[in-house]
Parts: sequence; structure tokens; C-alpha cells
Amino acid sequence: MKLASKILLTAVAPFMIWLVLFSLKNRRSLHHQAMGFFGKKNGTESVKSYTEPPVHENKWVDSHLTLETALHGSSAPGFIRKDLVLVSVRYRGYDSLEHQGQLVLHRGLRDEIVEIFEELFLAGFPIEKVKPIIHYKWSDSASMADNNTSAFNYRKSTASNRLSLHAYGRAIDINPRQNPYIYREIILPEGGTFEPSAPGTITETSQIVRLFEEKGWRWGGRWKRPKDFQHFEK
Repeated sequence: MKLASKILLTAVAPFMIWLVLFSLKNRRSLHHQAMGFFGKKNGTESVKSYTEPPVHENKWVDSHLTLETALHGSSAPGFIRKDLVLVSVRYRGYDSLEHQGQLVLHRGLRDEIVEIFEELFLAGFPIEKVKPIIHYKWSDSASMADNNTSAFNYRKSTASNRLSLHAYGRAIDINPRQNPYIYREIILPEGGTFEPSAPGTITETSQIVRLFEEKGWRWGGRWKRPKDFQHFEK
């Protein structure tokens, strides 16, 4: 009887081991599928919207929001909000790697902004980061200080009491620290330096100026006063 039990155990053991390994493998697979839907960030799970762009393993993704999240906390009225879209763009970072960022802007400007950023990516023009300004709690100063490129922000113009074109998603600021706003002794962001030979700096001979102006955008670097080298508007 003992011999029969040993023979039976010897025959069944490989099957039992395979069954355990198969079970573990499927549990891992289900876990990865679940995490693919829910995502993990800073140790907490958050449901991803199906409207979000896919994350590619071969690029750095600097922002991965939904439009609803990107507009959270903005005081913009409904008639402005209804014209806003969230656009994913790729660009070459200061680390020479491919990055994916996001811009909130007017829906009528979506296609040309994507085209311009694609041309800049192919030309190797460096951009440090591209994040909706919700990442900075709607602070233009904080966004500029971090050298962030952004578009929509419901706010007034720096030099007046009127709403800025940023408030309508019809303006974009690029690499603010290399392309500061300059008016007399005022330089924004603080510590910004306009050095034409520095990477990411925008000058009148830069390809980026030509690309924007060909599509009817105005560049703040051509203004007599103030000079706003980071700024394009339409």
C-alpha cells in the first residue's frame, strides 16, 4: 500500500507543480491588466480615462491628464471652456530625449500647434517641459520659474488689466527662462536671461519664429516694448 502511494505521488507531483505555477502566472497577468487600467502614481491608484493618450515606453511622458483634470480649479467661464481642448505634443528635451507633453488651447489652433511642435522636434529644437498650468496651481510665476511651456491660463495680461490671450487658449509661452519678458528693469521670470546663443533661445532668425509666423501667429520678441521673447499669440 505504501509503495502504491509513493508511485501515485510521484506521478501526480509534476502536475500539481505545473498547476501552482499556472495559477501564479495568471494572477500576475490579471494584476498587470488591472494596473494598466487603473495606473499607479506616487503609490496610489487612480482611474485613467479612456480619452487619455497612450503612454509610450520609448519616450518621457511629462503630463498625462484628462481635459477635465487640466481645467480643474480654473475660473474660466463656460463660453471659454467649451472651446478648449487638450493636445498632446512631442518635443526634444534638454536631455536630447523624446518627450511627450500636453497643452490646453483653443480648438481652432490644435492642428497647427501639433504641426509646429512636430517640425521643432524633427529640427531638434530643445524644450524643457510642456505641462498644463494646473501642475503649478494656476500660478504663471511658478510655471515660468520652472521653465515650463504652457498655453491656456485664465488670467490678465502682465502689462494691463485686460484678459490675456492666454485666457482664451490663443497664446503660448515657450522656454520662459531662456526667453524672458523684459520691460525696463522688470525681467520675468526672475533670473531669466536672454542669451541668443543658448539652446532653446528664440531669436528673429530662429526656425520657430518662422513656423509660427507662417501660420499667422505674432511673436512678442518683435514688440518694441515690452519684449516678450517666450510669447506667441494668435
